[in-house]
Amino acid sequence: MIKRVSMSNSRLIPTQIYFAHLASPWEQSTSENTSDLIRQYTPKDPELDKISTRDIKRVQCQFNDHPRAVLNFYKPDKVFNKLVALKI
Repeated sequence: MIKRVSMSNSRLIPTQIYFAHLASPWEQSTSENTSDLIRQYTPKDPELDKISTRDIKRVQCQFNDHPRAVLNFYKPDKVFNKLVALKI
């Protein structure tokens, strides 16, 4: 179920929000790292309703082309494609 959350501009936007569990500090660092990576590719305080699908796809491609330590510094898109090819 999608819950509506009030954002800073006081409009309701349908979204899903995930929180790290308090007793799981390893989840917090992953979440913070992911947020930092996304911020590299997006403007500060963007108006969500003004971000185009094209911009989202661009950020998605850049984000998935970034090597990750958890993947032994492989890029997520390459790991995903390899796993799909192996049908795992």
